[in-house]
Amino acid sequence: VHLASVPMAMSADKLRHLMEQFGEVGKVYLQPEDKSETLRRKRSGGNKKQRFTEGWVEFMDRRLAKRVALTLNGTTIGGRKRHNFYRDDLWNMRYLPKFKWHQLKEGAIYNRHVRKARLDQKIGQARRENDLFLERVEQARQRQRMAERRAAKQAGGQA
Repeated sequence: VHLASVPMAMSADKLRHLMEQFGEVGKVYLQPEDKSETLRRKRSGGNKKQRFTEGWVEFMDRRLAKRVALTLNGTTIGGRKRHNFYRDDLWNMRYLPKFKWHQLKEGAIYNRHVRKARLDQKIGQARRENDLFLERVEQARQRQRMAERRAAKQAGGQA
C-alpha cells in the first residue's frame, strides 16, 4: 500500500500501530523529506521534527492490503479528539499490485551511481590537468637552466 502523503510528525512506529488494527503488517518504509527542505523549514522557525513525504506499508495478505487501501483512502484518520494528533488528517493511499520492495531504492541507487561516475570523471580530468601543469612547470625549469648555462658559457667565452 502506498501512502501519497504522510501526516506531519507521524513516525513509522505510529503508522505500523495504526495499520496493525486492520491486519498483520510486514515492512513499513517512510521516505524522509529532502534535506534542503528540512533545513529551510528549520531556518524559518518551523517544526524541527523529521517529516516524511510518502510511505509504503506491506501487509502479509494481499487481499487485505487491497481492501484496506480501498476503504481508508480519502477518510479521516480519526480516533479520540483529545489523544490523537492526526485525527483530522486524511488517508491518501492506494494499493500497488505489482510493487516490489527493491523498486523503492532503485532510483536512489541509480542516482548514486551516476553521481559517483560524474565525480570519478571530474577527478580524472583534474588529475590530467594537474599532471599537464606539472609537466609544463618542469619543462619551463629545464628551459631556464639551459638559458642560464648558455648565458654562463657566453659570459665565460667573452671574458
